[in-house]
Amino acid sequence: MQRPNLAARKPVAAPVAASAASAGVASKPSADPELEERRRRSEQDKAERAKTEDSKMAALRKENCNRARDQLRTMDSGQRVARIKPDGEREILDDQQRDAEANRARQAIAVDCR
Repeated sequence: MQRPNLAARKPVAAPVAASAASAGVASKPSADPELEERRRRSEQDKAERAKTEDSKMAALRKENCNRARDQLRTMDSGQRVARIKPDGEREILDDQQRDAEANRARQAIAVDCR
């Protein structure tokens, strides 16, 4: 077996590292291209999932906003409003209950209708 001739090698990496060091940038040695591609795809997937989640949340907020506005209109309309109790009996809302429901709708509007 022969040993490689170290004197015949050209020091190529040293000037590149020196120029990067002189520029103040830490040079990271080139990693496996496949690993870099996987990392890039992973970051893209995360960004895509975050964007999808944001659009779902925006749709839910919009739906909640519309429901709260409808509820507020109903409470402010003056019509009699009834709700069903857990035992199945209908209950007509009095003025205090209507005001409480209207305030809850206003709070939902303040949160979801931005």
